[in-house]
Amino acid sequence: MNTATGHRSLSRSLLLAGTIALGFATLWLVLLAWIGATVLESRRDGIRPPVERAAVAADGTPLIELYSYDDRDQAKVTYREADGRERVIQDRRDLLGPITLGGELDGEATGMQAGWPARIRPFEDENAPERAWYFVHDGKADGSGEFILHDRRNRREIGRLGLAGFRDGPLPPAERIPVLGEVALNYSFWSSAPLSIHSQGPSSLRPTASDIPPHLVFVPSGDTLRVADLAARTTKAIFQAPETIASVGVPTLWSYFQYGKESTASRPILVRAGSTVYRLDRGGKVAGTFQIPADIDRRSGLSWYELDDGRALVEYADPSDLGVDSPAPTQRVTYFRVDPDGKITGKEQLTIRTQSGWGRNRRAEAAYTAAVIPAPALLLAVYMFLATRADPRRSLSADLWALLSANWAAPVVVLALAAILALAAWRWSRGFGLSPRERAAWATFVLLLGIPGLVGFLLHRRWPARVSCPACGERSSCDHDACASCREPFPAPALKGTEIFA
Repeated sequence: MNTATGHRSLSRSLLLAGTIALGFATLWLVLLAWIGATVLESRRDGIRPPVERAAVAADGTPLIELYSYDDRDQAKVTYREADGRERVIQDRRDLLGPITLGGELDGEATGMQAGWPARIRPFEDENAPERAWYFVHDGKADGSGEFILHDRRNRREIGRLGLAGFRDGPLPPAERIPVLGEVALNYSFWSSAPLSIHSQGPSSLRPTASDIPPHLVFVPSGDTLRVADLAARTTKAIFQAPETIASVGVPTLWSYFQYGKESTASRPILVRAGSTVYRLDRGGKVAGTFQIPADIDRRSGLSWYELDDGRALVEYADPSDLGVDSPAPTQRVTYFRVDPDGKITGKEQLTIRTQSGWGRNRRAEAAYTAAVIPAPALLLAVYMFLATRADPRRSLSADLWALLSANWAAPVVVLALAAILALAAWRWSRGFGLSPRERAAWATFVLLLGIPGLVGFLLHRRWPARVSCPACGERSSCDHDACASCREPFPAPALKGTEIFA
C-alpha cells in the first residue's frame, strides 16, 4: 500500500467511525434523557414542583408568590407574607411593578464583539406604528450606536438618528451616540414599551396619562443621559452624572402588565451611576437620590418599587446567599424602605426557596451530565453553545471559563474516562498490527469522543481473530506473518499429511 492510499484509507475509516459514533451518541442521549425524566417524574409523583418568587403588594408589603400545581398540572397562585400569613391577591392590580436597574460595570466587556441579537434594541413611536425604530450598537466595549428607522410595509430603511438629528443616509462617525458596550448589553429598559426584536408587527399598546410615551427613549451615554424623541426625530442631553452611568430604568406602560391601580401620578426615571440611584422626572430634573448600601454587591441588579406617596422599596437578592447544594436551597431577598428624600427608613427580608424543596445537587448534576454526554469534544461544544447564550456583556472565552469553573466536575470525569478508553484503543490497535500513525490517530479519536468514539472505533470494520504469540505470549492478529508486539515470525502450521503441493 502506498502512502497516499494509506492516508485515504485512514481518512475514510475515521469518517465512517465518526458517523457511527455520532449516531450512537444521539441514541445514548435520547435514552439517558428519557430515563432521567422518568426517574425525576417518579420522584415527583407526577406533580410539577412548586415555584417561589418575590413580589410586593400595592401597599408596599413584601410577599412570597407561590406557584403550585395539582395532579392535573393546573397552576394555582397564592401569596404569603414574611411571617407565613396568607395574603389574598385578586390580580396584578393588587401588586406593584418593579423598575429594574442593572449592576455596575465590571470591565469584562473589553474587546468583546457581541452577536447581532444582543446589539439591537427595538423601539416604537406609538403615533406611527407602521414604522419601526432600532438602536444598533457596534458591539465594541468603548463603542457607539445609532437609531435606524424602517418602514414595516415595504421593509425599507428611511433614515438614521444620531447626535445631530435625523439623516436620510448613514451618519458620520462624529454623530453616532457614544454608549459603552456593557451598558448597551445590560438588561434594562430604555423606554416604557419593552419590545423584543422577535416581536411581529406594531404593538397596540397606548400610554395612559401617567405613562412615559414609548417614543421617548432614554439612552445612557457615558456620564450623560440623552433622550431620543422618535416622534420629533431629535436627541438631546437632559442629565449629567458625576460618574459613568451603569444602567437606566424606565417604568413600563401601565397597560403592559397592569400592575397596581391606574394612576395619574407619573413614576420616575431611574439612573444608576456609581453608588447612587438618581430619581429623575421626564425633563431630567433630579427629584431625589438613593445611596446604595456599601454591603450590596455592586455588580448585582436592583428592583425599585415606587409607592404613590413618593416612598419606595428597593429589592436586592444577594447572589452569594444562594445555596444550591442543600436539599432545600434558599435565597435571601432584602427590601430597603426609602422615603421621598432617598433616606433608608427600614429594612425587611424574605427567604425564598429557589428550587421549592426539590433542590439541586451539583455532584448529581455532574454525574448525570457525564453520563448523558460521555464525549469531551461534544461536552465542550455544549458548553460553548451555552456560553454564547450567557451574559452578553462578557466575551465568549470569559463566559466559557465561567461555565467550566462552575461545572468542572463533569468535564473532568468525562475526560478521565476518555483517556482510559484512548489507552485501551491504543493497546487494541497495537494488538492488530496497526502502524504507529494509525494507533495515534485512533487514540486521539477516542480521546475526543469518549464512549461513542470507542464504539465507532470498534464497529467501523471487521476485526480478524487473534492468537497468542509463541515467543512473547501477547495476543496478536492472525492475519499477519509476525507478532505485532515482538515482531517474531509466526511458525508455519504443522503438516498433517493431507496437504497437496503443486
